[in-house]
Amino acid sequence: MLEPPPPRTATPRLHARAVDWDTALEHIAAAFRHALAAPEPARLLLWPRGAHSLEALYLAAKLSRSVLGNPAPLASSPVVLGAGQGALAPRPAPDLRADLARADLVVLAGAEPSAYPAFAKALSAARRDRPRLRVALIADQGVEAAGAVEADIHLTPSPGSEGALFAGLLNAIEAEGAIDAAFVTERTEGAPEALAAARTADLPAVSATTGIDERALAAFYARWVRSDRVVTLCGAGLGEDATDAIANAHLASGRLGVPGAAVLALPDVQTGAGALVEGLLGLDDEGARRRLGALWGGGRLALGPAPTVQAMTATPLSAVLVLSGDPAPPLSTAEAAALDACPFVAVAGNAPEPAFRAEAVLPVQGLGESEGTVLSAGGRLVRSAPAEAPSETPSAEVQAPWQAVSALARALGGRGFEHADAASVRREMAALGPDTEWLEAPSARSAPSPLPALTLALPEEGLVRLSPRPRIERNSKLLRYS
Repeated sequence: MLEPPPPRTATPRLHARAVDWDTALEHIAAAFRHALAAPEPARLLLWPRGAHSLEALYLAAKLSRSVLGNPAPLASSPVVLGAGQGALAPRPAPDLRADLARADLVVLAGAEPSAYPAFAKALSAARRDRPRLRVALIADQGVEAAGAVEADIHLTPSPGSEGALFAGLLNAIEAEGAIDAAFVTERTEGAPEALAAARTADLPAVSATTGIDERALAAFYARWVRSDRVVTLCGAGLGEDATDAIANAHLASGRLGVPGAAVLALPDVQTGAGALVEGLLGLDDEGARRRLGALWGGGRLALGPAPTVQAMTATPLSAVLVLSGDPAPPLSTAEAAALDACPFVAVAGNAPEPAFRAEAVLPVQGLGESEGTVLSAGGRLVRSAPAEAPSETPSAEVQAPWQAVSALARALGGRGFEHADAASVRREMAALGPDTEWLEAPSARSAPSPLPALTLALPEEGLVRLSPRPRIERNSKLLRYS
């Protein structure tokens, strides 16, 4: 295994030695060509990790699909729900309109509704059709000002204290006699421990932890308990303790597994950006696939669905290029093992985390250093522009990610990668179909299409364990986990 490179690689490196860009690119291209020429089918992976611009992700998809003949997984898994709930399984969410049409209360927790215009539109329609529907917003002050949704209740917990707020909800559910004893007995386990932990989350303790007035907390809890069917949408910023506490409340009250009673997860930035690019490609539409074929060409065109990273790393890989964003999420044990076992690994990135496994390293700029279109943590499309524009030639020492991908594609013989700047990449993206004006004027614009979500689904068999956290210690503003 190679020694780790410096925290910020300033020049391309091969076997930990500095080289020029042409040498590094030809070495990487030769490794991929060797894998493609092998008698057994090549398992190639161009792997975007962390946050990237839409331009870089689009070119990564184009390189992977039109030159390597291998769809790249552009999106990571959305926020994990129910990690402490045993058999409670996250699954792709169905059409939200069916749940919204039956819900009495919709809770948006850590999610900015303006980031999801399709959802905001469906919610507005549901409120118009059902005046009794109420909306609670658990988010930073000012989110409602975006105008995407009108909230009846707006709570602003201090950062990281959402778990305490929803632990207090479980306490209120028990205090009001709203535990669904039959559901808890038949479908769950661990309820006594979870309820005991929640009893520490009374109004004074939750108020001290969250900074929310006790009367406001009581009003929210009372509305939740009076609502027979509740839909909770969790943003990517929520911690595992908060999503566990939300799931506990739905499980203990039996508000799960029927229309109008659900817990949903909205995507993180990488998942959202990757989903936007996948949606732009329109691979589920025959007409869109024909347009892509005509625009991209290439002898290895692959327009099928992209596998998940988990599926790709479950079997031996032939060659990998990791497009490492800033920040890059930690490698899982399985992912690290797959990289260690791969005959050839290259990294394009400014973060050193996976680079010690790499034979070749290409230095690229972070999101704030290169021009491009990025999806903010709140789901807004933002044009990133550095103080000084990066060099447009591949001989520069540190490249924008989209430049590095284009340069590698050209080294592999790919056509249609002669982009002068990020704007020319966007123009090509806009040519893919209608309704792409948001690419040229993203300021204060939201994502143009619904982003993927997961829902907590009850298993057909087995019990679901309620999580015994968070526990709030008396006379403390900090959460203590049991």
